[in-house]
Amino acid sequence: NNVDLVVKGSDADIVDVDSLNYQYVLFFRVIFNGRFVKRVATGIKKHIDDPEVTRLFILCHSNGLNFTFKALKRLRKRGQLGDKPIIVVSLSGCARRTINTNDATEVHNWFTRHDGALKFAKYWPVPGMGSFGLSTYRGKSDNVVNKNISAHIQDLNDWFKINKLPVTILKFNELMKAYS
Repeated sequence: NNVDLVVKGSDADIVDVDSLNYQYVLFFRVIFNGRFVKRVATGIKKHIDDPEVTRLFILCHSNGLNFTFKALKRLRKRGQLGDKPIIVVSLSGCARRTINTNDATEVHNWFTRHDGALKFAKYWPVPGMGSFGLSTYRGKSDNVVNKNISAHIQDLNDWFKINKLPVTILKFNELMKAYS
């Protein structure tokens, strides 16, 4: 999992990574993967309930952003979001650019205008998928911080390439320290 590379190299105290397994046809796995959303929600809830955790940083890449917001919505509907700050960091997020982000305390949209996969994603016939990480957020929520990183990142997986990964980790660490 590429997100593993960032969080394990970061200064995070607790690291819990979940990834979608694409063993089957992508289209059907994404559409019918309610179990994955439940699994993500369970992982988030574990940290919400942990008295040692004072705030959650959720690092999402690509369609992980869509699944994270579905998981947060699931927790909210069950009254399980708690009161800890939840900071979502999106690396080339693949969700609708108008998605309701209010289930998170703050969302950092690190976007690149060069991402070909996200240019195509807005046309995918998959619920919730879109081009969130291609440009600025366009929804009604006021908790999104947009950061154009087009000079650093050119495509969907640039974040994790050997020559880009140290900067990705540095940016994530800087953001976490800003909340200390």
